[in-house]
Amino acid sequence: MNPNYTNTELLTKYLEGELDDTESKTLELRIKEDDSLEEELNSLKISLEVIKSFGLHEKVGSIHAEMMKELKGKPTQKLGVANGFMKNILRVAAIVVILLGVASVYEYMTLSSNSLFKNNFREYTL
Repeated sequence: MNPNYTNTELLTKYLEGELDDTESKTLELRIKEDDSLEEELNSLKISLEVIKSFGLHEKVGSIHAEMMKELKGKPTQKLGVANGFMKNILRVAAIVVILLGVASVYEYMTLSSNSLFKNNFREYTL
């Protein structure tokens, strides 16, 4: 049997958490001592991440394809007269609210005690 194959199998079990505590501690010591074993472990970690990522990408792709099939089968709803009319009413209401806001801000900014006195002062005579 190829010793590299047994290392790969052992490292795979280690990454999947299938080893007991003593085996994993022994393997961790071997990894610290042997650089090639550490390099193989890093390669396996990267490989597992790539495989997970590819699987996720495939799942998302299949779900997207299903959704596109469903969306192509359904006719789109066009805006009716009521929806267009309601949009226009809301636009007019928004314009009115904005104009009222601008007018109140203008009144607030131009109001001062001196201008209020000048505009409303009436001389009292007997």
